[in-house]
Amino acid sequence: MMYDYNCGGTMGDTYVILCKLYNEAIENKIKVHHYTGQSQLNPLVEEVYSLLPNISIDWSDSPFKSTLCGHLEDNHICQWEKEGVYNYTINYFPEFDFGGTEKKMPKSYQVLQVKSGRKGQDRTIPKQIVNDIKKDKFTVIVGTDNLYGNLSNKDTLDLRGKTTFKEAMQIVKDADYFYGFIGIMTYVATSNKVNSDVYVTKRFDGSELRLNNEWGNYCKVKRL
Repeated sequence: MMYDYNCGGTMGDTYVILCKLYNEAIENKIKVHHYTGQSQLNPLVEEVYSLLPNISIDWSDSPFKSTLCGHLEDNHICQWEKEGVYNYTINYFPEFDFGGTEKKMPKSYQVLQVKSGRKGQDRTIPKQIVNDIKKDKFTVIVGTDNLYGNLSNKDTLDLRGKTTFKEAMQIVKDADYFYGFIGIMTYVATSNKVNSDVYVTKRFDGSELRLNNEWGNYCKVKRL
């Protein structure tokens, strides 16, 4: 049997959608009709969807009236979810296979993501906080930005731009602690029970964070 869902959003949204579909996709084939609104991000969204083997994607050029979305709070989910048309049992702690990493990693480390979000989103941890975080423990930095230059030293491994998307997820999953702005790596960390400091700007209200659930047990939200 094939199940169809209209979906929308970018990488973080898609990870949450996979948590919603996880239990069903383990046993059944699913076709998602997905609208990102930013087609240049489709390859990364597709890489997130590839975490579940039974999902195929049909890309849409326009948004849907109602979608299975990347939100979790009742005031943000669509009417079809509220009415049970999209019926699912969310798995907050799915067992995704991120494929490992070929990087030589220390036995114990914390992960820092200096910047998250797509282009134009102001989700950057200030340099002073970055410096303070690095003092705590051996730090591995992931991401694609080059803010503040190369931060590698004897206690820091700067892997920005040197990993695949899934490889970065694996590194976060295996960490002792995670620091980063709200985004997909936050959900990767908390869904793998990695304790985290999650940074947000003042414009975020609590209903937008997707952390008022079991993931909230593994993070502290810090407003900048």
